[in-house]
Amino acid sequence: MKVLVTGATGTLGSEVVRQLSSPGITIRAAIHTPEKGLKVKGKGIETVPFSYDDRASLHDALTGVDKLFLLTPVALNMVEQIKSVLNEAKLAGVRHIVRQSALGSQFGETVLQRLHLAAEKEIEASGIPFTILRPNFFMQNYLTYPARNGIYYLPLGTARISVVDVRDIASVAVKALRGKGHEGRFYPITGPDAITAAEAVALISKASGGHFMYIDTPPKEARSGMLAGGFPEWLADALLELYAWARAGKMAEVFNTVESVTGKKPHSFARFCKDHVKQFKGAAQAA
Repeated sequence: MKVLVTGATGTLGSEVVRQLSSPGITIRAAIHTPEKGLKVKGKGIETVPFSYDDRASLHDALTGVDKLFLLTPVALNMVEQIKSVLNEAKLAGVRHIVRQSALGSQFGETVLQRLHLAAEKEIEASGIPFTILRPNFFMQNYLTYPARNGIYYLPLGTARISVVDVRDIASVAVKALRGKGHEGRFYPITGPDAITAAEAVALISKASGGHFMYIDTPPKEARSGMLAGGFPEWLADALLELYAWARAGKMAEVFNTVESVTGKKPHSFARFCKDHVKQFKGAAQAA
């Protein structure tokens, strides 16, 4: 079986590649630059140039592929990108698509949810068997959020969010790609507990021996910070809308999808902190 993994060098895609790698499976890792291809190495792994805006690259990447893990960038043209991939996937005879969407996309209450929902509908209409993954916020975001001087500035108030470890999302994706009976399913994916940002940062600090803090940031200040960091206006506004959705308590629900699909309990945030203590200690020292 040959599987094309898009976003293969990213946080989730790289974990899908790692867990999917096994005898009998050829992984074709989609990459945007040769430099990124250096990050994807291993027996049974091949790399292929890939661009959503280049039909020829989509054709070449999908030719001979049996299954597709489909992850697209957060962009206003997400649906157009999905359509381009689906056209080539149908021509190539792809038999199953596993798509990373987002928790709550079915409600379409925010800009990002509406983009994901429109993408989901295109996949449903394609006629290709599919599985839709709807994960909550990644625990790994706490590794990439800019913690200035050991302080996490986030506009989350006291919102409880059932954050999920990327390793658990990948494990569900791999089960769907390898097995049967997942076609037509929509999987909400969360961690085992709903925690506040303050609780998360306290666990990070405890595990790392650092002095991390959380400061609830007013949305206007958060927006200014995102714009200063190079975020386009539409994305800054879309993220603030999602944070507001979280503050309204709509990202706190816990689902047992990880255990029901994989047979294993999802990682707790405390476990996540212990497993990534080197990164957090490095950040603490830098602060």
